[in-house]
Amino acid sequence: MNEGSSGNNKGRELAKEEEEEGEEEVPKLASLRITHTSQSSSSTPQSPPTTSATATTTDQTKRRTIWSSTPGKNFIGATSLSSLSITSCGNMNEVYSRLYCIQTIDDIYKSSGGKSVVISGQLSHTISENGELPVDSPNYTLTFELVGSKGKEEGLKFSLYVEGGEVIYKDGRTSGNREGSRDGASAREGKVEYDYTVNSAHLFFQSTEESSYFGLGARLSKPNLKGLEVQVCHPTGITSSSSNCSGSSTNDEGSHQYYSPKNTSNSSTVPHFINPQTNVSCHLHNVEPSIFDFQTSTNWYSIRTVCNVLVGTFLVGSSPLDLCTRYTSNSNVLNGGSGRSKLLPKWVVGNGILVGMQGGTHAVQDVMKALYRHKTNVAGVLIKDWTGTKSSSVGVGSSPRSSGGKGGKGKASHDTAITNCNIGKTNGSNTSYYNYVLERETYPQYQPFVDSLERRGISVGLYLSPYLEEIPMHLRSGRRYLFGEVEGDYFVKKQVVNGKRGSIGSRLSIKNKSNSKKNTQEVTMYNQFKKNKCGILDPTNYNATSWYKKVVKEEVFDYASASFWLADMTMGGPPLDGLYTSSPSTDTSPSSGLSSHNSYAEQWAKMNQDAIKEAGRDGDSFCIVNAAYGATAKYAGATSLGDHVANFHNEDSSGSVLQSIVNGIVNGGMSGLTHGHCAVSMAVPRQLSNALGTSIDAKSRELICRWFEITAFTTLFRTHDGNANINDEKNKNGDMLSAYNDEIVMKSLARNSQVYVALAAYRLQLLSEASFKGYPVVRHPLLHFPKDENFIGSASSRSRGSGRKKKADEDVTASSLSAFMMGNLIYVVPVLKSGVVKSRVYLPEGGWIHLWVSSMKMFTHDIAIAMYN
Repeated sequence: MNEGSSGNNKGRELAKEEEEEGEEEVPKLASLRITHTSQSSSSTPQSPPTTSATATTTDQTKRRTIWSSTPGKNFIGATSLSSLSITSCGNMNEVYSRLYCIQTIDDIYKSSGGKSVVISGQLSHTISENGELPVDSPNYTLTFELVGSKGKEEGLKFSLYVEGGEVIYKDGRTSGNREGSRDGASAREGKVEYDYTVNSAHLFFQSTEESSYFGLGARLSKPNLKGLEVQVCHPTGITSSSSNCSGSSTNDEGSHQYYSPKNTSNSSTVPHFINPQTNVSCHLHNVEPSIFDFQTSTNWYSIRTVCNVLVGTFLVGSSPLDLCTRYTSNSNVLNGGSGRSKLLPKWVVGNGILVGMQGGTHAVQDVMKALYRHKTNVAGVLIKDWTGTKSSSVGVGSSPRSSGGKGGKGKASHDTAITNCNIGKTNGSNTSYYNYVLERETYPQYQPFVDSLERRGISVGLYLSPYLEEIPMHLRSGRRYLFGEVEGDYFVKKQVVNGKRGSIGSRLSIKNKSNSKKNTQEVTMYNQFKKNKCGILDPTNYNATSWYKKVVKEEVFDYASASFWLADMTMGGPPLDGLYTSSPSTDTSPSSGLSSHNSYAEQWAKMNQDAIKEAGRDGDSFCIVNAAYGATAKYAGATSLGDHVANFHNEDSSGSVLQSIVNGIVNGGMSGLTHGHCAVSMAVPRQLSNALGTSIDAKSRELICRWFEITAFTTLFRTHDGNANINDEKNKNGDMLSAYNDEIVMKSLARNSQVYVALAAYRLQLLSEASFKGYPVVRHPLLHFPKDENFIGSASSRSRGSGRKKKADEDVTASSLSAFMMGNLIYVVPVLKSGVVKSRVYLPEGGWIHLWVSSMKMFTHDIAIAMYN
């Protein structure tokens, strides 16, 4: 804890002083200038003249380069994609038919008023011997424009538009964009042989070896993006058997996800990053999947998107923390900013933890008795299977699939820090129905149980999903049948050609050769499962959103007496080829399922926030989301990394489960997700248990307790018990064990719940900062110590000693890369590995007090600390 923590008032004064100082130093962009240099090439005629272009802005005190191209290299490119596929892990596979990487600059001019500069030219995939480009080469226009109110320009907006490309017809003729129109006779349906028009724009930026980049959503990989290619794309709901998902195993109906520090994809993905060296951030306005390439070169990086229009904004600040404020400001929402999270209800911050459970009334009551016995501070109970459980552990219409271990189709991967373990048929199965109606058979005496919780000041939470499933006939009797109310009207649609559905949503054929046969087409409900019926609500359908909000009020608030819920998107994003009533209103894309794939998370969060508001529960209720994009944080009460299962026995030197969790929270904080947290998994694979299979293993026990220690310093303290009904009497021999049954774990949970509650007043202060300034509650130390190279992630060890000295130096370096801050006063260095008893810890600038030691002794630089448990 920092020396400023002697009192909350002093902390507030320090924060106020820092804010005032920061506002005085904020640069205001005053002008825009483009410089251009043409360099004649002495190489062969096949090589075009090399060019370089630099966009330079000036502030009130000094000249600052916001964007610069790399001399001698094209700074604009494009591709003609033929297909795109996305796995359930969010990994994009692009298949392109033509790459346009030759660039000319034909004109550079300023607009009237001088606030924007336009660069125009052509792109090509080839060049003739005399140095000319093909007549049908695509045209591009790159515009830079100062954004902000007059006299207070704070950003530079860039807009890249590429159009055209070669089209080859069956009669051998081609048509280009220079002619203005295509041959009508040749362009008739069925006459196009190959279509190479551009549908993916690329923009390149000059970089340096010293540059570092942070953000792009709640990724589990290392915070510094340098050396990575990050795909900003949501997972799809369906995974084919050929999908390559590191550290996870899936089947047709969801999955147990495993944490992996090497995974650069996540359900909470945001196209925004910060460069702390220049105090410049960049974010896209696009909603289509995009790729940020910081891996290919140290001298440049690139951004490309699956759209022929690429729009984004550079923001300029006085510090990384100031950039968080600017990106989340309400005035920046129209320019692609995230907006800011609202304050959470005081009861969830001050009363204790949110306990995730399932298995029926009696199973949940048994766990609550254990929590009461250990005097655990509990604010809420989050019930997952409130809609009823499926009779089969595999789930309706699914086929069990394992990616490793006995009975799997392949060998477990050793390339990731956390790999899948064989957890049998329950792996990948959703055991609860996707529905919004309380199932009384699973939860008899539900209302008396809820009343008993409310008498203790404990609220009830539920799981809600955008998916709605057809339930069996015997569960419809005497109950509201929601699927029957909306089938065919409120779901995302799918186009069927010649009676065949074709793909199931994870692959999109962007361009096809024409088919001479006449196609018969119809539109049907998109089915999320291969078998049985399960639709996904269309958030662009006004009637669908109105119906959902009414159901939430009647079934969730009134009938189930819930005060909060997790808006669950475990199944992944919507289909790439889905048809919607309307599309998001953006300046980048026409109507398509592709433009709704990422933005669905934002629209889903808005649906839930609107449901709370229209029910009159805006002050005491909230929702948690486990998928985010764009302005999701503006609507969600909190964001979660997801309810994943941890296998602590497949960790290697590349990272750990707990490190990936810390990474996800701090990365999200730099991307506008200020209320980030991660639920502690209380589910442990039985195969990791003792010989009798009755209790969890020592390593899992220790690291679950370490997980509690991390979570006590985050926005929410929440637990979950996986997908299997591990507390259900009928599932005692299932593939999961519950840590709720472990005495040591329960004692640690009680202790850390007390730590969480003790920080309630400070946490409320930080939540207020998040709402009014956009500061994340959990912060990467770089936000407060931007000049400290130990937090960059690329700094080498400070000493090359040997023996104990070398080990101590390695500990200090490792601690700086795993540390995080709660606000500006508490510096946390978590224990990430099992068996750690004592280690040296790096301390940033200033004087620090050990929180667990009664002595008020001040520490600086680094310190040897005994690791308590």
